Amino acid sequence: MKVFEEWKKQRNEAVLKQDYSGEPVIQQDIDEMSDEMLDFTLARFVAEVRKEDGQEYPGKTLYEILSSIQMYLRVQCKRNITLIDKKGCTFRNLNSALNFVMKERARQGIGVDVNQANLITQEQENYLWEHGFLGSENAELLRDTLVWVLGVQFALRAGQEHRNLRLRNSQLSLQCDELGREFLQYTEDISKTNNGGLSHLRIKRKVVRAYKNLTNVERCPVELYKKYLSHVPNEVSDNAFYLRALPKPNGEIWYYKKAAGRETLGNVVKKIMKKAQFDGHYTNHSLRRSCATRLYDGGVPEQLIQETTGHRSSDGVRAYKCTSSALKREASEILQGSLSKKAVIDVEKKDENGAGENYTAREVKVVSPEKCDQEGTNQSVVVSTNSTRIVISYK
Repeated sequence: MKVFEEWKKQRNEAVLKQDYSGEPVIQQDIDEMSDEMLDFTLARFVAEVRKEDGQEYPGKTLYEILSSIQMYLRVQCKRNITLIDKKGCTFRNLNSALNFVMKERARQGIGVDVNQANLITQEQENYLWEHGFLGSENAELLRDTLVWVLGVQFALRAGQEHRNLRLRNSQLSLQCDELGREFLQYTEDISKTNNGGLSHLRIKRKVVRAYKNLTNVERCPVELYKKYLSHVPNEVSDNAFYLRALPKPNGEIWYYKKAAGRETLGNVVKKIMKKAQFDGHYTNHSLRRSCATRLYDGGVPEQLIQETTGHRSSDGVRAYKCTSSALKREASEILQGSLSKKAVIDVEKKDENGAGENYTAREVKVVSPEKCDQEGTNQSVVVSTNSTRIVISYK
């Protein structure tokens, strides 16, 4: 509403100076305007409004401003009104102007590039672990690492879902499955898509498991969670899960009884990536996007990705998934003919007595086919260990 009122003031001043010959002064407040007057006024607003620096608004931003005005009219003014309508039955001038301006701004490239949070690749995360930017050696590092790990494992939304985590009656719990394998479980209570009210009564709550990492204990979500709990005080003042770090440990206690600050939690990923000198727009939301993308790249079914992220529709999941650079590079190489070669792998595995067992050969894609580009010839590479002999034949 502030943008609209500022535009209205500037426009009336221009009309009075005769810069807008024949145009009327807009005297009515927006909540007093008839539908016809709203159609006239908002159509001109869409065409004329500019930012404070004189730059044009992206089309999507104009759409969102109009949506806010519509919400104001519905909630504050109690008017059953729909400003943005594809058929444009009531507000024809407004919808025609908005449609034209959005197309024109897109043609000019205004607002085409969306400033989304960057993905975090597995290679980047490995670097962070290997160089001490992630770990559990001190209070701040352990807490920030837990924000990172839980953000990736449970696809938590950047701000509120982390701050909603409780220490008592927690959404997090250690459990074992039917085979006795330990895991950390996150059970959603409220979220952006489930506020716990009557309208969401039948919505299935998101429940996600993070199993114990037996091969890499320092990165294990179960062990990190246990270590964090072992260093928090027995009683905390506001039941927040993430607590402020003490400058120096007090015995086994590493944290104050008070919650970590909003900005402290909100800037965890940005701080870590900046320390590691990774350039780009990295935020806590990068963890959620990276979760969806890694599952997608790993061939996980869309239904399971949706259950992990908590999206209520497949369209929401697809907006979060992003094809990795590796897959995009492979697609480009396919189009250039660089991946047309195939390799046949023949594996012979021997037991302790030296007896061998042949497995059926299968075809795989070769990333570097330049080694076998002689047409009409077969080339082979042999890789051997004490128990396994692998023959890769290019053709």
